[in-house]
Amino acid sequence: MQGSRNAGMVPHLDETRARTERELESMRQALERRQSERHESVCQAETNRLNRSAFDEKLGHAFRRTMRQRAGISCWNGRAA
Repeated sequence: MQGSRNAGMVPHLDETRARTERELESMRQALERRQSERHESVCQAETNRLNRSAFDEKLGHAFRRTMRQRAGISCWNGRAA
């Protein structure tokens, strides 16, 4: 009796193992997708930071250039008066 009961469990165990392997593979794929999305997000954030840094630098140069031009105009206006 014990042997036939164990033999009857084999198909159930095989199906459980197969289902578990399918679920594990699905979870692995989901993890890979999320890791890829995270990597893309980190790369985009770094690009945005670099773009912002470059923008801030150009803005600083433009501001200093404008201030020098204004200072030159002030001196010119002062000499003309």
